[in-house]
Amino acid sequence: MTNWKALRLLVRSDMDRLNEMLDQPPKMNFFRKLSLLSSPGVLALYFYRVSHFHFMRDRYTLARFFYRLNLFITGADIHPRSQIGASCLLVHSIGFICDGQIGRNATIFGHCIVQPDFKDNTWSTAPIIGDNCTLGLQTSVLGAVSIASNVTLAPFTLARESIREESVTAAPNQNDGFKLVKVRGVKA
Repeated sequence: MTNWKALRLLVRSDMDRLNEMLDQPPKMNFFRKLSLLSSPGVLALYFYRVSHFHFMRDRYTLARFFYRLNLFITGADIHPRSQIGASCLLVHSIGFICDGQIGRNATIFGHCIVQPDFKDNTWSTAPIIGDNCTLGLQTSVLGAVSIASNVTLAPFTLARESIREESVTAAPNQNDGFKLVKVRGVKA
């Protein structure tokens, strides 16, 4: 993100994605934009994008201010160093914790955690989630994990290992972590 125009385009893509999900006409007037911007998911992404904008320019005090404002108003804990692609849909912002990389067109439900793992007094590298992914309710992606594009993680899934492309996970198993249900349209 190099300038304010790019920031505005990212926020606009988030609002367009929510507007598309609500089956509204694509043309938005001022009041429609205001109502979409006041939804907690879009507002959380807006504050994150402004915080990330300042973080990338070494304005850490401003970045921290918008980060804390986001946490206080929307309940979303999205670190400024995170990278979230365009057209993200954050359905429920409360409890969303992110310190990783998320691709374009992601759909994220409430209480999801995307962050590095802390083992042996060191942090692992941040998780990377591909494009067109869906994270169900209370999904956790922890550690140096790579989730490929077009993956759907079911609610309550704990992903501690990488998942290949176009996979669907089922509800978690206490012993195995998660169960792979479908890969490329073929049942696993």
